[in-house]
Amino acid sequence: MVTSLTNSAVRKPTDLNNAGNGLVLRYTQVKDKKKKTTRTFKSEVKINGSDVAIIVRDLVTNRVISKNSFPSPTSHDNTGHETLE
Repeated sequence: MVTSLTNSAVRKPTDLNNAGNGLVLRYTQVKDKKKKTTRTFKSEVKINGSDVAIIVRDLVTNRVISKNSFPSPTSHDNTGHETLE
């Protein structure tokens, strides 16, 4: 059985510039009825300078289960566009 609690602040577009060095996205709890075990995970966005990654961490062991980094920002000077709007 899986239950989760999503941060209501991320249900709409979120400006990561105002998120400090991280933003919690969701807590998830996975119960294995056969093994009678429960694992709890935290999914968060971590920001380190211009590096941004989504990290999933096991809360009991504090071990990183998954880390997916976003590509580094690149210049769009040669596109002929003034803005992204």
